Amino acid sequence: MNILDKLREIVAYYEATRQVGHTTLMKMGIENQPDSVLLAHNMDSGNRIVDRIKSKPKVVSLNSLHNLRGMKKPLAIDNGALQFILAEAVEEIHELQRENTRLTVRLRTLQCVEIDRLLRKTEDLKREIQELKSQ
Repeated sequence: MNILDKLREIVAYYEATRQVGHTTLMKMGIENQPDSVLLAHNMDSGNRIVDRIKSKPKVVSLNSLHNLRGMKKPLAIDNGALQFILAEAVEEIHELQRENTRLTVRLRTLQCVEIDRLLRKTEDLKREIQELKSQ
């Protein structure tokens, strides 16, 4: 199973198991590690989660990842953020695969054009050699 298949499986799992307790499990972990950081999809969703946690971890959103620099605290990743990151990675991989296919086709076309040009040049040179031999 390649990395794209693994990412697809995880995204599909999260989509199929909404409301089963992913966030509750994550909150339980944060409760047991009060000096932690919560990575949330956005600050609003992170603050809603933190409002229901006694330990009040620091919230960092996907738009403020630079705030993680220099921290040395355990990181809890909300399933919404994780699902977003994985789905975006799948889409970027698909885009790179499409671009790779486009470039491969273009390269093959250019190679064929160059081969045709070289074959014509070879034929022209053969004719010139024949003409020179016949003189």
